[in-house]
Amino acid sequence: PPPRPSSFPPRSTTSAVVVRKASSGAPAGGVSVVSEFWAGRYPKFLARESILEGGDFNRWKVVPAAMSIQLSVGSVFAWSMWNEPLTHSLGVVVPCSTDWGIGSVVPVFSAICCVMGCTTAVLGAWMERAGPRLVNTIAAFVFSSGTLLCGYGAMSHHLWALYLGYGVV
Repeated sequence: PPPRPSSFPPRSTTSAVVVRKASSGAPAGGVSVVSEFWAGRYPKFLARESILEGGDFNRWKVVPAAMSIQLSVGSVFAWSMWNEPLTHSLGVVVPCSTDWGIGSVVPVFSAICCVMGCTTAVLGAWMERAGPRLVNTIAAFVFSSGTLLCGYGAMSHHLWALYLGYGVV
């Protein structure tokens, strides 16, 4: 029997990819930096247009970025390993009277799960507009600052910094 015609267009071995190179510099006059940033067009080296596949595209360059994103998301779920040490932060072997109770440390994980779900729902549409490079760069800075604030809270024994750093930021 003759081959059935496909509803898909034939694949070519040399598919043309249109790449619009992003220009450098600030937004054009009359356009605010905030609106260009929210649209994902500023800064230009993080813009969606600057990451389109071109002739010199190498898929292996994406792997380290994807791994770092997966590690940061996965580290959220490692919170339970810190519950026990945080309840013994001042008293090394047994809890001290001023140590946090397990009931005050565990809700940090609930807070981060709620915040992560809400920000994913709200900022997912922005990722579609702005592109992954800009959004993940900002997310890396926010996540790092939250982790540093959480470390400060654990080191200085401030529960509010623990909640704000890991649970909210």
